[in-house]
Amino acid sequence: MKPFKLMFLLPIVIACALPGAHAQPVPAKSAPAAAKDGAPGWPTRPVRLVVGFTTGGPVDITARLLAPKLAELWGQPVVIENRAGGGGSIASVLVAQATPDGRCCSPPPR
Repeated sequence: MKPFKLMFLLPIVIACALPGAHAQPVPAKSAPAAAKDGAPGWPTRPVRLVVGFTTGGPVDITARLLAPKLAELWGQPVVIENRAGGGGSIASVLVAQATPDGRCCSPPPR
Protein backbone atom coordinates (compact mmCIF):
# COMPACT_ATOMS: atom_id res chain seq x y z
CA MET A 1 0.00 0.00 0.00
CA LYS A 2 1.32 3.44 -0.87
CA PRO A 3 2.29 5.81 2.00
CA PHE A 4 -0.31 8.45 1.11
CA LYS A 5 -3.08 5.83 1.37
CA LEU A 6 -1.85 4.82 4.82
CA MET A 7 -2.13 8.47 5.84
CA PHE A 8 -5.94 8.19 5.46
CA LEU A 9 -6.19 4.88 7.34
CA LEU A 10 -4.45 5.89 10.55
CA PRO A 11 -6.98 8.54 11.73
CA ILE A 12 -9.89 6.21 10.97
CA VAL A 13 -8.35 3.37 12.93
CA ILE A 14 -7.64 5.67 15.86
CA ALA A 15 -11.16 7.13 15.77
CA CYS A 16 -12.92 3.79 15.52
CA ALA A 17 -10.72 1.26 17.28
CA LEU A 18 -11.30 2.66 20.76
CA PRO A 19 -14.86 1.84 21.77
CA GLY A 20 -16.64 4.87 23.16
CA ALA A 21 -13.40 6.78 23.58
CA HIS A 22 -15.28 10.07 23.41
CA ALA A 23 -17.59 9.21 26.29
CA GLN A 24 -16.60 6.07 28.17
CA PRO A 25 -13.38 4.40 29.31
CA VAL A 26 -11.91 1.59 27.21
CA PRO A 27 -13.01 -1.84 28.47
CA ALA A 28 -10.39 -3.78 30.43
CA LYS A 29 -10.76 -6.90 28.27
CA SER A 30 -10.63 -7.14 24.52
CA ALA A 31 -13.64 -8.62 22.74
CA PRO A 32 -12.03 -12.06 22.16
CA ALA A 33 -10.87 -12.29 25.79
CA ALA A 34 -14.31 -11.30 27.07
CA ALA A 35 -15.97 -13.88 24.82
CA LYS A 36 -13.75 -16.63 26.29
CA ASP A 37 -14.81 -15.70 29.82
CA GLY A 38 -18.48 -15.67 28.89
CA ALA A 39 -18.72 -11.92 29.56
CA PRO A 40 -20.33 -9.76 26.90
CA GLY A 41 -17.73 -8.00 24.76
CA TRP A 42 -17.82 -4.76 22.87
CA PRO A 43 -19.57 -4.23 20.51
CA THR A 44 -22.70 -6.27 20.97
CA ARG A 45 -24.61 -4.60 18.13
CA PRO A 46 -23.68 -3.15 14.70
CA VAL A 47 -21.35 -0.12 14.65
CA ARG A 48 -22.10 3.01 12.60
CA LEU A 49 -19.18 4.72 10.90
CA VAL A 50 -20.44 8.18 9.90
CA VAL A 51 -18.46 9.71 7.03
CA GLY A 52 -18.82 13.48 6.66
CA PHE A 53 -18.15 13.54 2.93
CA THR A 54 -19.86 12.42 -0.27
CA THR A 55 -19.96 8.85 -1.49
CA GLY A 56 -16.98 7.97 -3.66
CA GLY A 57 -14.58 10.49 -2.12
CA PRO A 58 -11.23 9.52 -0.60
CA VAL A 59 -12.49 9.40 3.00
CA ASP A 60 -15.52 7.33 1.99
CA ILE A 61 -13.44 4.87 -0.03
CA THR A 62 -10.97 4.49 2.82
CA ALA A 63 -13.80 3.89 5.30
CA ARG A 64 -15.34 1.28 2.99
CA LEU A 65 -11.98 -0.49 2.66
CA LEU A 66 -11.51 -0.46 6.42
CA ALA A 67 -15.07 -1.50 7.39
CA PRO A 68 -14.72 -5.23 6.56
CA LYS A 69 -11.50 -5.44 8.58
CA LEU A 70 -13.13 -3.73 11.57
CA ALA A 71 -16.19 -6.00 11.25
CA GLU A 72 -13.90 -9.03 11.27
CA LEU A 73 -11.97 -7.70 14.26
CA TRP A 74 -15.06 -6.77 16.29
CA GLY A 75 -17.34 -9.60 15.18
CA GLN A 76 -20.15 -7.16 14.36
CA PRO A 77 -21.16 -5.46 11.11
CA VAL A 78 -19.85 -1.95 10.43
CA VAL A 79 -22.37 0.26 8.62
CA ILE A 80 -21.05 3.20 6.59
CA GLU A 81 -23.33 6.25 6.69
CA ASN A 82 -22.52 9.30 4.56
CA ARG A 83 -23.60 12.71 5.91
CA ALA A 84 -22.00 15.19 3.56
CA GLY A 85 -21.99 18.91 4.15
CA GLY A 86 -20.34 21.60 6.18
CA GLY A 87 -16.87 20.19 5.67
CA GLY A 88 -17.66 17.22 7.90
CA SER A 89 -19.37 19.23 10.65
CA ILE A 90 -22.80 17.68 10.02
CA ALA A 91 -21.36 14.21 10.63
CA SER A 92 -19.43 15.46 13.66
CA VAL A 93 -22.60 16.88 15.23
CA LEU A 94 -24.45 13.62 14.55
CA VAL A 95 -21.71 11.60 16.28
CA ALA A 96 -21.48 14.07 19.17
CA GLN A 97 -25.24 13.79 19.79
CA ALA A 98 -25.32 10.00 19.47
CA THR A 99 -25.84 7.78 22.48
CA PRO A 100 -22.41 7.44 24.16
CA ASP A 101 -22.26 3.65 23.83
CA GLY A 102 -19.33 3.61 21.41
CA ARG A 103 -21.34 2.29 18.48
CA CYS A 104 -21.27 5.52 16.45
CA CYS A 105 -17.95 6.97 15.34
CA SER A 106 -16.57 9.16 12.59
CA PRO A 107 -13.17 9.41 10.95
CA PRO A 108 -11.52 12.79 11.37
CA PRO A 109 -11.88 14.99 8.28
CA ARG A 110 -8.94 14.55 5.91
